[in-house]
Amino acid sequence: GGTGIVATYDYHDETGKLLYQVVRLQPKTFRARRKNDKGEWTWTMGSTRRVLYKLPNVLVETDPVVIVEGEKDADNLRKAGVNATTCPFGAGKWDKTYTQLVAGRSVVVIADNDEPGRLHMLQVARSCFDAGCKVKVIAKIDGVPEKGDVSDWIAANPGTPISALLYKVEPFSIEMLRAPSPEPGVTVVARRVK
Repeated sequence: GGTGIVATYDYHDETGKLLYQVVRLQPKTFRARRKNDKGEWTWTMGSTRRVLYKLPNVLVETDPVVIVEGEKDADNLRKAGVNATTCPFGAGKWDKTYTQLVAGRSVVVIADNDEPGRLHMLQVARSCFDAGCKVKVIAKIDGVPEKGDVSDWIAANPGTPISALLYKVEPFSIEMLRAPSPEPGVTVVARRVK
């Protein structure tokens, strides 16, 4: 019940300066805000530079950089000692400027268990692959339901080392872009028009 802020996720530049915050609201929506010249929050991004979540950490921590869909998943992987990140605003919002921040590194891209998540994983993997990254992917997380994610896997496997999830990686290949969905029948073929 209720409305309001459920969680805030800070996005910093390479030097640790706060650029903006992604805010999770109830009911579940996400908005971004930044500090204006007076130090007050404003709900407009303007020309604010967009960066990867936990960028200062990502740059100095060891490979692989694990890219997931959402700050909550990145935080949960970080608690398990993984160099995890995400881009702001979820599936389909990857930008080449994010790729430049990890160019040439070893990355693992984990899809949420749904079609938007799989398509996002392929978009991110292709972008990183084209930038000279060594790319591995997890196209489907075993043991979690449709629309499930890394956080669901962690919750369903208490005490299990995160390596049990990460060992399921497979090397990314361009052929994956042509492959059908892992589970035909759950593909979204139409979008409901509001």
